[in-house]
Amino acid sequence: MADISTLFPGIYQRLALPDGSLSAEGISVDKNHRRVFIKAGCSAYAPGIAAELERSLAEALPGYCCCAQVRFAPGCLCPDGVRELLEGLKSRLPLNGFLDDCGVAFEGNELKLTFCHGGEEMLRAAGFERELLKSLAQSFGASPELTLTCLPVEQRPQPALETEHAKAAPTGSAGAAKKSAPRAARQKPREVR
Repeated sequence: MADISTLFPGIYQRLALPDGSLSAEGISVDKNHRRVFIKAGCSAYAPGIAAELERSLAEALPGYCCCAQVRFAPGCLCPDGVRELLEGLKSRLPLNGFLDDCGVAFEGNELKLTFCHGGEEMLRAAGFERELLKSLAQSFGASPELTLTCLPVEQRPQPALETEHAKAAPTGSAGAAKKSAPRAARQKPREVR
């Protein structure tokens, strides 16, 4: 394993990590598909390490699709690390905002996630638990017990958009008529040539 700073000078300063805490465990390059994948090990958790490695790779190898996977040392698992993994899962699973404002707590070997916007059953159906546990094992070498709960409906935060929309809704009869008219009736006829 080589110290990552030999490949990417200045990376420790950009990530605010102690020198020597990040090592390259493997790099693979697919020249035909112009892809680069790096596996790194890190002795301390810092947010955004994988994204920074991907940016550094992209700068060094313009035109390549760059991916990084970071494995943290045992004991680095923390709520911020879980939140970062949740952000990554949003891009891979159809989660529709259910993870927004998600509460993360640890009790011994139990990881408790509390969803503020419902969707517990939809998350289970989408394979969320399996994917999160897989990501935790890959990134932190951890396999906690996972407990998913949802806030009761009356305790869930009200979306600001709906509140603002209700305030801005037209109250006059013209606004109501326009809103209820079919879209086709509101559109101007197109000229046919």
